Amino acid sequence: MEKYIRLTYPNTVVVARGDLPVDAIAAIAYARSNRIPVLLTKPGELPEATLSAIEKFSPRRIIILGGKKAVSESVEEQLAKIAEVERIAGETRYDTAVKLAELARNYDTIVVTGGEAPGSDAVFLATAYRAPVVYVKDDEIPEVTADFLASHRVTPKFRPVKLLLVGVNASLKEQILGLILSPHLSGEVAVTVINEDDDRLYVEVIVGSMSRGEFISPGSSYTYKPFKLKPGEYKVKLRWLDPDKLEFNYLQSSVSVSPTERTEVTLKVPRITQ
Repeated sequence: MEKYIRLTYPNTVVVARGDLPVDAIAAIAYARSNRIPVLLTKPGELPEATLSAIEKFSPRRIIILGGKKAVSESVEEQLAKIAEVERIAGETRYDTAVKLAELARNYDTIVVTGGEAPGSDAVFLATAYRAPVVYVKDDEIPEVTADFLASHRVTPKFRPVKLLLVGVNASLKEQILGLILSPHLSGEVAVTVINEDDDRLYVEVIVGSMSRGEFISPGSSYTYKPFKLKPGEYKVKLRWLDPDKLEFNYLQSSVSVSPTERTEVTLKVPRITQ
């Protein structure tokens, strides 16, 4: 009995520039998770081999990666005669990579590599782990990349994400890890209160949902036990009782808490005038 092999072709193909591989590399996770082939083109001309492959696949949708400098309007117009065309592009290669990373599914690993000349190691790891790829500069983490890493500390299955740093400068590694680990690292706020009033006052310090109270003699200061807090913005409130009027007085400030850092705040209780 003869056996027949039924060939199936993808409904979607990705087209990226071939002279600079940054966009194509960034598309690996998205393409693999959706079983979409990535085909290469020249910025201003669609190679015959790529055109032939697209015509053979006969896709319903073609995704162009990068802006019009990466893949020109003339190439887009040519592709539009074959199928519906969608362009995924950011203002820079860093933005485009993040846009593609946002589309990736079912991953537990993120590859971080240099955006100027990503190497074959990044390609291998992104392919092996089906990992989205985001880019950094030699000595800087672009804001769009930092935002992505900070907001994707866990996988779509709510497990801690793994980072693979490929060709990243040592000076950036701690910064990158900090973006992932920062929610799990607390900072400290140490509040010192100076009592400028003539009376001995019981002053309560409230930071977030925690409070501490202490009697402070007139003209003296007191440093409260540090408050351990998750990174973020907090209100620092003072509350003390006027012993003559038996009324509470309040004072408020704000503080920014960073992971593993100690922030010192000094507040003054003013002299109460009659």
